[in-house]
Amino acid sequence: MRRTALLALLVFSCGTSAAPAAPATSPAAPSSLAPFALGLPSTVVEKVTTGGEPCGVVAAAGSVWVTDAEGARLLRIRGGRVVATTKVDATPCELTYGYGSLWVATQSGRLDRVDPKTGRVLARIAVGETSYEPVVAFGFVWVTNRNSATVSKIDPARNRVVATVSTPFVNAGGIVAAAGWLWIGNDSSNDTTFLRMNPRTSAIARLTAGPLPAFVAAAGGSVWTANQGDGTVSRVDERTGKALATLVAGVSPVNLAALPVASPEVWVPDDKANLLIRIDAGTGTVIERMLAGSGPAVVAPDGTDVWVTNFGDGTVWRVRPGPR
Repeated sequence: MRRTALLALLVFSCGTSAAPAAPATSPAAPSSLAPFALGLPSTVVEKVTTGGEPCGVVAAAGSVWVTDAEGARLLRIRGGRVVATTKVDATPCELTYGYGSLWVATQSGRLDRVDPKTGRVLARIAVGETSYEPVVAFGFVWVTNRNSATVSKIDPARNRVVATVSTPFVNAGGIVAAAGWLWIGNDSSNDTTFLRMNPRTSAIARLTAGPLPAFVAAAGGSVWTANQGDGTVSRVDERTGKALATLVAGVSPVNLAALPVASPEVWVPDDKANLLIRIDAGTGTVIERMLAGSGPAVVAPDGTDVWVTNFGDGTVWRVRPGPR
C-alpha cells in the first residue's frame, strides 16, 4: 500500500481510511531534482513550531490558520507563534475561507464551520467519507469526498448539503474553481483523468492529465494537476480542457497552489523529496526547487509570500520568493 498525499485524507490507495502516522524518512531527491534557482533563491523568513501533524493552511481574517491532523485542532498563528487553538472533528486537513467563516474538511465525514473572530465551531455539517478539500465558489461551499466518490454542495446560509454529485470511477481529490467551472483531482491509482464540472448542472467531463492527478490549482489561464504517479505537473487550458504541457516536478508532487502575484506562479510541495517546486505560470517552466521541512504537505499564498506545512516535523514555514 502507498501513502497518499498527507492531506485532507491520509488514506491508502485501496480506498480504506487510515489514521495519519508520521511519515517515514523521505528519500533524497535525485541529483536531477537538486535545489536550484534561476534568479535569487527564495528564503524562509519565519518558522513556527506547531507540534502534531500540521496539514492544511490558509491566510485569512488577519491570521494564518493551520490544521493539526493528529490533534484534531485548528491553530491560529500571529506574530510567528500559535495564539489560539480550536478543537475540531477528527483528522482535519484542507481548509478555506469564505462567507465570514473558515471551512475545515475532516476525515471524519464532517465539514466544520469556524468563526475566525471567536474560534468557535458554528456548525458541523455531515458530508461524505474521507473529505479532501473545500472551495468557496458560485454561491456555495463545495467539498470533495474521496472514498464516497462524491462532491457535496453546501448552502452557507443554511449550513446544509443541498446536493451530492457523484464522481463515477474517480476518487474525488483536490478542487479549484476557474473559468466558470469546478476542476476536481483524481486520487485513483493507475488513472490519468481528472474532472471538470459545471456548477449549475453538475454535468461532468473527464479530462486527461498525468498518472494519479490528485491535486489541482489554477493560474495563468491554466489548470495545473500534480501527478503523483510519475512526479510531474500537467498544464491544462482552462477554456478547452486540453493538456498543453507536462513538466517534471519532483518525486511526489502533492497539493499545489497558485501565488497570484504580478507574474503568477504555481508552488508545489513534494512530500517525499522534501522540496518546494516553483513554476512560472506564464511560461510553464520550473524556476526554482528549494528544500522544505520534513513531509511538506500543503502550500498557500499570503500576499507575496507562501506558507507551507511540514507534516513530518510539526512546523509551518513562511517563504519569501526570490526575485526572478
